[in-house]
Amino acid sequence: MPWAPVPAKHTRGAPQGLLLGEAPGAAEAEKGAPFVGTSGVILNTGLKAASISRGGWDVDNVIACQPKKNKYDLLAHRLRKDKRYGMSPPEEQHPEIHCRPRLLKTLARSTDYIVMGTKAARAVLPGNPSIMNLRGGPIGHALIKHIDGPRRVLPTVHPAFVARAPRWTRVFHADLRRAGRFFKGKLRWKDPWTLLAPLPRELAHFLAQPSRWWSYDVETDAREPLLARLRCVGICRDANAAERAMGYTEAAIMVPFLSIMGAPIGPLYRRRDFADMLRHAFTDGRMWVGHNAGWYDRLVVEQTLGATPRPLIDTIMLARLAHSEIPKSLGVMGSLYTDVTAWKHDNEGNKLSSDARSDDELHAYCATDCAVTHRIFMPLWAEAAARGANEPTPARPEVTRNQLDHIVQGACAGMSRVGVFIDQPKAKAMADEYAAKVADLLKNVVSLAVSAGAPSSFNPASPMQVGRLLYGRERFNLKPIAYTDSGEPSTAAAVLREHLMSHTLRAAPRAFVAALRRFRAAHKVLTSFIRPLKPRALGGVVDTDGRLRVSWSAHVPVTGRVASSQPMNLQNWPKALRALVVPQPGHKLVGADYDALEGKIAASLWGMKKYVDAFARGEDTHQITMGLAFGERIWSMPGAPPTKALRYHKTWPAGPWGPAGGISGKFDEIRNLCKRYYYGKQYGAGDETVWRLMREAEDEDGNFLNANLQQTEVGAISRRFLKALPEMEAGWEAAKAEFLANDCIREPLTNRRRDFLDGAGADGKGWNEVINFAIQGGAAAAVNIATMDLLAAGYTANYAGHGTGLIQQGHDALVLEVPEAQAPQAARELQECMVQEYPDLLPGVVLTATADVGMTWKEV
Repeated sequence: MPWAPVPAKHTRGAPQGLLLGEAPGAAEAEKGAPFVGTSGVILNTGLKAASISRGGWDVDNVIACQPKKNKYDLLAHRLRKDKRYGMSPPEEQHPEIHCRPRLLKTLARSTDYIVMGTKAARAVLPGNPSIMNLRGGPIGHALIKHIDGPRRVLPTVHPAFVARAPRWTRVFHADLRRAGRFFKGKLRWKDPWTLLAPLPRELAHFLAQPSRWWSYDVETDAREPLLARLRCVGICRDANAAERAMGYTEAAIMVPFLSIMGAPIGPLYRRRDFADMLRHAFTDGRMWVGHNAGWYDRLVVEQTLGATPRPLIDTIMLARLAHSEIPKSLGVMGSLYTDVTAWKHDNEGNKLSSDARSDDELHAYCATDCAVTHRIFMPLWAEAAARGANEPTPARPEVTRNQLDHIVQGACAGMSRVGVFIDQPKAKAMADEYAAKVADLLKNVVSLAVSAGAPSSFNPASPMQVGRLLYGRERFNLKPIAYTDSGEPSTAAAVLREHLMSHTLRAAPRAFVAALRRFRAAHKVLTSFIRPLKPRALGGVVDTDGRLRVSWSAHVPVTGRVASSQPMNLQNWPKALRALVVPQPGHKLVGADYDALEGKIAASLWGMKKYVDAFARGEDTHQITMGLAFGERIWSMPGAPPTKALRYHKTWPAGPWGPAGGISGKFDEIRNLCKRYYYGKQYGAGDETVWRLMREAEDEDGNFLNANLQQTEVGAISRRFLKALPEMEAGWEAAKAEFLANDCIREPLTNRRRDFLDGAGADGKGWNEVINFAIQGGAAAAVNIATMDLLAAGYTANYAGHGTGLIQQGHDALVLEVPEAQAPQAARELQECMVQEYPDLLPGVVLTATADVGMTWKEV
């Protein structure tokens, strides 16, 4: 593609400022002017909402030519590649270098900049900042690269990003409105009155003042709250009369404990006085507010001060209720509701909570955190309330969705505190077993690579070496299926799977790809799950009491589910590894999974009587799917139930029909095929998508179960199935109609809503997410209600001593660790909490689960 420079658009006179983007797009290259395509429309709309006249501003990009495929990040890679193959001279430079003199002339014309996108921010600001770390925060005295004198800069996301992710529209508009106020000197932000190094009597006086609510934040020296040391506690309240007379609306105080160098701050008696006063304040009944304070800050305060702040409202939970589809960080929320200047990161993108250069800088950062939290609380509360967060939930009118979410967040804190006990000898044995397995698989994959012409030093963990082998002309010479962001042929898992499913793949590359997949799978299990399960003293993640503690969060998934993360995700553990989670001595595990939870919800919501009746009779619904898709002939297949009375059962006892047995053979094969078909079709997936899902089914050895399945066969199944079950398509259409009528869709049990701000229905895309939200959201609500009831029944963190309580919440499961003598009672109560019936909300179905008692997570 020939370079077609797009010149800057300069005003005739002195500009009001500069709108700086990254690079032109196709429309800009065609018309020879910046921001005239889709990005220009989005930019113009945002500027109009901010009352900024584009005509008075210079408009430019960091580089003047459109990158190939609009991939800015590919420019450096392609330049290196062109030099390597002699397509560019060795002295050729990056387009940014060529365009720098032109850009400097534009920069020199203005003192106020709105920079859009990471490349624009990096072109003018020092360091290597990410736009997501800087966006929205006015920078009043920015030093610009190669430009004399400070400038005023407002960084924000690029309009092209907003085009791809429309959920960011409100944030983008808020940034531009703030830019308008910033450059006019009308920012609506004043730092709170702050006391950074109080004496105990000053802290006592501060805490004795009246306030509608109290906002707090903690700063520590570690990401894991139970291992972190407390550096300081920040508290913000409403300003008192004297402080208001000085023009302040809030007052903040920083209570120091530990310096950034690790040394205690102040004498021991003072720190003890501080701790005593904070413990009293956190438990004396005043209302506390914090951002993620119901999880991280709560665990830190419990661990270091021995108190649980309550009552507490967490603004991150309010953010989830008000803005479920954008990041809930304090930085984003602060930029939506306040004009706070950039404070989370410095101008170079360094995170001040962990990279502060002095105690005063850290304490000032914490004070701003508290002030932002204090100011966003009421507008967040109002927006959450406007979306029904404080109304009674349909399933449990005694609680609101806001209350339920906070209860579940408390459960997350409890699960993080309790952790799971790891069988260390078994983990060591499994690590040794997998290490030997990985070594054998490595030897095999290298051997196959070498036989295809790769060097003996071939490394299967190197995407570049694997790519050369798969796509090199002198190697396997396969046709690439996808490309990475750097422009290289992808060797990702989905690409390897697609290669293997191709009937035209030759024997040699097929053997290599299959071996590589087996190696990667085993290597991931070993390195991501098994090997870290050793004591921290040996470089692992298991605490000294033998327990693994992970982060649980209740604010991330839009469906209402909880999420598990660092140091590993307990929700996606391979099932075989669950044998490593055991009760500590004297305890037992009690667990229960819901029976066909999402299937029951879908059957009820859409009035699919055949399935509702089958659930009520305890029948195998996948045989219902088989019958609808293939008709009566399924009963004559080898391995089918031997009599009509045994139809729709997977197993049967001995009787007149013969010995005890179960479905098998061709019948079981078709049942599994239909099971996968139904799971895809239930959510409105098209036949091509369902076909791909069915073809991707694998056994434990990585062999594809339906590799020969044709898309036309899936189409034929759909025609028969949907003709026999018209309620399913009617259910899809009802979900679409609800969304179109209300601009949102809600799940049935707690009325949680999703707005689909990135769009749904355009060109037929996105409808499957609209269709499945009520089902998945309803399932999450059922698990959360069971969790709430379980806590109310007394199964809180360490309720019966160390290591007892709820230890795991899955998408449809709960697991407890209890004293051995209490296991039978716990099983009964867990089952009672999980069994739920809502005749008005989910008519015809009962949500059921059977609790099991065992000595490993795998058993329950």
